[in-house]
Amino acid sequence: DTMLHFVTGGLRASVALLFAASAFGSALTAQQDTRSFRNPRMAERITTTRDAVDSLARESRAIRKALVDSALGTAMWLEFSAEQQSAERRAGPLDAVVRQFLARHRAALGMDDPAVQLRESRRDADAGMVHLRFRQYWRGLPVKGGELRLHLRQAARGWVVETANGRVYPDIEASETPTFGPTTAAEIAASRLVGETNVRVDSTPDGPLFILPFAAGYRLAYSARGSWLRVTIDAQTGEVLDTIP
Repeated sequence: DTMLHFVTGGLRASVALLFAASAFGSALTAQQDTRSFRNPRMAERITTTRDAVDSLARESRAIRKALVDSALGTAMWLEFSAEQQSAERRAGPLDAVVRQFLARHRAALGMDDPAVQLRESRRDADAGMVHLRFRQYWRGLPVKGGELRLHLRQAARGWVVETANGRVYPDIEASETPTFGPTTAAEIAASRLVGETNVRVDSTPDGPLFILPFAAGYRLAYSARGSWLRVTIDAQTGEVLDTIP
């Protein structure tokens, strides 16, 4: 059996058993998140993640640890033995290994179709390793805070994924269509930013809209800023969701 660990502010406390350890002893633990967001389909997602990790561990002896995000119910850290993966002939050309890894581990990481939901945003190399960073998208819209990092090591027979970490938001249900445009969003923000004269809506190459994990669900949102503060606005209702520096 394996214990579920919650970590808050550096303090660790073991609680009752939640997940069964695999036949190969992979450690499945949970990380408590301090944000307010919580997956509204948590119970269902935890079951999916548990089954996926157990299946992966039965399939391969390479998995060493799976750390589960207790706000999402998905794996936020997967750790593997490079030597065992090489022995199991899972090493190969880097891009092919990445595609195969994402397809094999998509359920544990909370994804249905990694080719659609992830876009590579950065690639770095150092000392026999390559580090890839992916941004999460939902129906073409960027997901705020959604990101996955893969860390690959060069083994005897090619590249292998040594660790995967990040936060991919699962079970997204939201509107794709705003009820007002960026100009109105800027006006709403300006009404909150008293004294600001140059309030503008943030925009990226993906456009001004994004999906925001918020409370027990997801919102289509704009972000607008003045000189000192940024305002997040629900693109359906006009509700101001957050005001931060």
